[in-house]
Amino acid sequence: METEAQTYLEQVRKTANVTNKRGKLIEKATRYLTWKERKNREDEKSSIDGWLNQPPWMLKDMPGNIRGQLLNRRNDLDEQLAEYSPPMNIDGASKDALYKRLKELNDIIQPCLLAGEVMRRNPAGAVDAYNKGENSPRIKKLIMERKNILTALEPDNDEKDYRSIELLRPAGITPDMAATFMMNAQIPGNFAMTALAKANWPAGMPEHGTVDTPMKQAERNELIVEMVEDKVIEPSEIEDMKAVLKQLQDSNAELRAALEAKDSGKAKVKEKRIAAMAKAREARAAKKQRALLEKNV
Repeated sequence: METEAQTYLEQVRKTANVTNKRGKLIEKATRYLTWKERKNREDEKSSIDGWLNQPPWMLKDMPGNIRGQLLNRRNDLDEQLAEYSPPMNIDGASKDALYKRLKELNDIIQPCLLAGEVMRRNPAGAVDAYNKGENSPRIKKLIMERKNILTALEPDNDEKDYRSIELLRPAGITPDMAATFMMNAQIPGNFAMTALAKANWPAGMPEHGTVDTPMKQAERNELIVEMVEDKVIEPSEIEDMKAVLKQLQDSNAELRAALEAKDSGKAKVKEKRIAAMAKAREARAAKKQRALLEKNV
């Protein structure tokens, strides 16, 4: 049992062709065909058999070289299926050994995978980290070994992403978190809040937060640095500018609160007017109803 398991483990590890000093192939890499790849080859074989098994009176018009090409192609498909098809009857002990090796590979590969948000937004350093991690020769070899093991364990699995490394990739965010915001990324995204923050958002607060957003703070700091470098202002004046800006922000907040109170008062007046108009309509309708009743009497 151990010998058979060891044979499978050695076989799935052969992820690259081995050549001698003269470049002659001495050992082929193991690259198991997936269920879909095997099915495509079987379907092509059936199609070729359909052509070659036609009645003689139909085959007589087929050029000899075409028939030879079909036969060669069919033989090539047979060789591929025989050489690259995964083992179909693996014993329990061998499966246990393959599952154990699969877990080891997952534990090695997953820490080397960049988060999905990093892959999508491409911040500074992401390309180098990718090349040093999952795109390095060592990790790519382990990824190929992982694919071989998965195919050997479930040779008839027809799921499209069954062997995909993306199933191991961390998302970078969790359902109860806001989407990431990376200011120095190629696709920075938008500053957002978590679901908990939105649920506790103060009443009367603007929909998109305060005017002084983190982006505006960063832009303002960069502008101040440039002004100091250009000697437009002195470093000692920065604190005075910040104090003036704080006063303006407080004034804006007070003005906004006053406008909201005014709008709220207008809304109440409007509601009262609508209620009075509705009451008047009801009174007129009741008066007409009484007049009709008196007329009928």
